[in-house]
Parts: sequence; C-alpha cells; structure tokens
Amino acid sequence: GQVIVRTRARLRLGKGSRAKRRRIVLARARFRIGAGRTRAVSFRLGARKLRLLRNNRRARRAVAIVRVRDAAGNRRTVRKTLRLVPPSGGKKAGSRGR
Repeated sequence: GQVIVRTRARLRLGKGSRAKRRRIVLARARFRIGAGRTRAVSFRLGARKLRLLRNNRRARRAVAIVRVRDAAGNRRTVRKTLRLVPPSGGKKAGSRGR
C-alpha cells in the first residue's frame, strides 16, 4: 500500500500576488503488510517541510490518505485526520556536542 500525508487546509506559500493556496504533501511512504495485521509506517520529513510545520500552525493539521490493495486486487482508500507535532529544536542525534 501507500500512505500520503498532506495538509488539511490550503496554505498560501510564496510572496506577492502569485502565491497560490494549495494543499502541501508532507510525506509519502510505501508499505507491505500481511492480511489482518497492523504496523506503524514511518517516514522522514525534509528540512523545508519541518520548517513549514514549525512556522505555520495551520500546516500541523494534516490528513493521512492510505491506499491499500488485497491479494484479490480489491482497492480501498482510507483517510485519517492527524495533528502533527514538530520535534523540539534540540540537538540532532549523533552530534555529540561538537
């Protein structure tokens, strides 16, 4: 299957009159899960997407769109509303204070 995390609201990005309001895709991931099982799907956000989450509170309201298909080929799409929490601005892992 595939999961897409995007903003729930249309955000205005850019400056001036050319800035358009659009929903921003924050992350995508693919996964394989056996029938009847559950699993957490993890994904990484790039620096620009993290900055967007820190600076724009409306971007934190997101929706996860999960597309799945079973062995018979039946498809299903599930949507779940999320509230994303940006990580605290502490040290990065493995930096060792250098």
